Amino acid sequence: PGIIPSHMIDQSDAFLLAACNSIGDAAYDNQIIAGYLCEWVKTLHLMGKGDVTAPQWRNKCLHRYGFDPLEPYKYNVYPTNKSIKSFSNKNKQANNDQKEEEEKRIMSGEDMLYRVADECCKGDVENAARKILQDYRSGRWGPVSLQLAPESEDDDGQAKVSIMSSILNDGVASLEEEE
Repeated sequence: PGIIPSHMIDQSDAFLLAACNSIGDAAYDNQIIAGYLCEWVKTLHLMGKGDVTAPQWRNKCLHRYGFDPLEPYKYNVYPTNKSIKSFSNKNKQANNDQKEEEEKRIMSGEDMLYRVADECCKGDVENAARKILQDYRSGRWGPVSLQLAPESEDDDGQAKVSIMSSILNDGVASLEEEE
């Protein structure tokens, strides 16, 4: 307690400490930490633990940022090979008739960061990251518990939260570069 090791084995702990402002600002990238924080809280909700860990988060996001973070969101998918082929054949009518396909999925933490940037920060992603972190740190998300109590004696200090590895891997490189 009170001592943070210089090299942490579990980088998710380092990310959560950064989200709580327990690590100096120069040691992390706001955008990575904000995206990771959103992904972490979203994952807790999808695990069915949202009512315990962050009961007001979904509502606060809706009112503060203008979107529901757990509502499937429409994403544009790039044109199919068929439409590309028709374009290359200069068949403009076929290309105009081809509508872009849409895919619905729940936003990732990074998607949420960019959505906050678009909705609240005039597209400024760094400003959106600072806004998300400040909102979390000041309690504007309501009470949030980032860690789960052990569910059995075999749990190693806290219950396991499986999170998207791409955010974790991208962020590890950023945290290690600062050392």
